[in-house]
Amino acid sequence: MTETDDIVAIQALYADYAYALDTKDWDAMKQVFAPEVVGDFAESGGIKQGYDAVLDQLTGVAGVLDGSHHLIGNFRISFTSRDAADVLAYVQAQHIRHDAEGGDQYLMGGMYRDKVSRTENGWRLTFRSFTPVWAHGNPAVFG
Repeated sequence: MTETDDIVAIQALYADYAYALDTKDWDAMKQVFAPEVVGDFAESGGIKQGYDAVLDQLTGVAGVLDGSHHLIGNFRISFTSRDAADVLAYVQAQHIRHDAEGGDQYLMGGMYRDKVSRTENGWRLTFRSFTPVWAHGNPAVFG
């Protein structure tokens, strides 16, 4: 693979993540995260180690929502080796929970600051961190 092929594959990984999260296809997350992934969820749950702990965090937060829509772009991919890269990507995410007290929408923007590694099954996230930048609406949609 060329570096361009790797960049396309890494960007596709993020599209797979958004699709799995927004459709609540939790089985599809196995194609996104490495088994040893570490998630830094400082805003909502602290450090989570391992696929199961990261998935529990995501399902706990997103599971209460009636819908979400994640848009990810403006990638800055810095290869640290042939099989590893640091990724900074912008994210804008709409979250909906009908009948939440105070309003049913919460829109937020921020940055993923991640690490990815090439595995025998393709590129996988090995570290996930979200840095919020702005928000609008009702954070109580998360319960």
